[in-house]
Amino acid sequence: MPCWGKLRIAQCGDSIWTLSTVQKLSKSSFRDNTFVRYELPYISESGQHVDVVCYGQLNYILECHLDNNIRYGDLCNSTLLLALIIPCATNGLDASSQCVEYKRSLVPIITDLRNIKAAVGRVGTRRHWGIIDCSSDHIQITFAELELGADARVNDADDASTSDYD
Repeated sequence: MPCWGKLRIAQCGDSIWTLSTVQKLSKSSFRDNTFVRYELPYISESGQHVDVVCYGQLNYILECHLDNNIRYGDLCNSTLLLALIIPCATNGLDASSQCVEYKRSLVPIITDLRNIKAAVGRVGTRRHWGIIDCSSDHIQITFAELELGADARVNDADDASTSDYD
């Protein structure tokens, strides 16, 4: 199967490299942007369709051409783009809304490339890895104009941290 080394997600502009490609390149010239947020569809016990948030390291992007064999059903004569990911053991926690750490990786999986939603970072801390996920809407930076009243003046002698600007 043909392999790809890089992926760019159009909605958020993230560029993600595969681990197999980064290992071949000079480590000094590339940062490790092989970790991703991906979501897997799941049917709960109540029958609801939910997407489980997962994190892992993108190892390969595979291009799989299917022929017209009847065993492929609706996928006959199509091309699938697949991601081989080494999942992080995060128990479905969402690092965009809470602190998420992991100690170990799980058995590699293969999933549809469209399940990858964003690049994420990670930081080592006390024998754990923390996931840094800025892909959620409630993490986006916004700017608002501050309306100041007449009693919100700060003069040079005042400490700004004790003013009405807080």
